[in-house]
Amino acid sequence: MKILVFTSKLKGLKCLEVLFSKFNDDEYIFIVSNPDAEQIIENIEQNNHKYMLLNDSSLNWIKSKDEKYFDWLLNLWAGFIFDEDILSRANKSLNLHPSYLPYGRGKFPILRAVKLGQPAGVTMHQMTTDLDEGAIIYQEEVPYSFPITGGQLYDKVIERCWISFNQEWPHIRTSNNISKPQDTKQKYPTYR
Repeated sequence: MKILVFTSKLKGLKCLEVLFSKFNDDEYIFIVSNPDAEQIIENIEQNNHKYMLLNDSSLNWIKSKDEKYFDWLLNLWAGFIFDEDILSRANKSLNLHPSYLPYGRGKFPILRAVKLGQPAGVTMHQMTTDLDEGAIIYQEEVPYSFPITGGQLYDKVIERCWISFNQEWPHIRTSNNISKPQDTKQKYPTYR
């Protein structure tokens, strides 16, 4: 399987452990950005895979590939907003997002959950050019009750993100992805 992975942060690195421990024979190209790029690159090299830094050159390389060149495009904490030129290079896509979509689209979803009293959770969804609006592949609510700080809820949600990715990616990667569209009955804001 040919998989393009955008990743950054130690949270992204933790997700790479799942790829390397269970599916190290897949053909990966990693697009790495800061923070924590050095540690991520070291781990990628230890597992004998290829990487590029996120820059115009790597994006142009991706765009030079045929449509559907990759089986999967994964966004594991890269913080990159994908345009159609990048999305079209993969047959399927998955963004691991620390919110219970459609709540918490964009940045700081956990802080907004606490501030607005909205559901918190983990969502793996298809990527579209509309930020965090793609069909839901997997979703899990992370229950919480007040009093709780943003930091406490953050720790709970991030831990569930990794656990959910670890448990669900093996099924998702080879399935026909029975996904469901997000609720469009009311307008949910996206924060950039």
